[in-house]
Amino acid sequence: MITALIVSKLSDKFRGKRKILYFTTQVSYIYIMNDKREQFLKIYADLPIGVRTEIILILDNQPLTWNSAYLEVLNSTPLSKEILEKLSKLEII
Repeated sequence: MITALIVSKLSDKFRGKRKILYFTTQVSYIYIMNDKREQFLKIYADLPIGVRTEIILILDNQPLTWNSAYLEVLNSTPLSKEILEKLSKLEII
């Protein structure tokens, strides 16, 4: 829905269909990632403080706790994309 609105406003500026489709894909991906990010932050906020130190994910042979995942997601690091994808795949978020 958001993607269609942005594309309709940009259609006058960009005549090439490939540019619009590429832009549409990027906006959709960012919207989905923000949705996962928001879901993660809501879940993290509801966790008891003692649970936040528990390991939730092993990524690249490194254990990640809720606290370390929170810092990555909050700062929107490149690693946060992987964390959100894995947590979504495991149906934790």
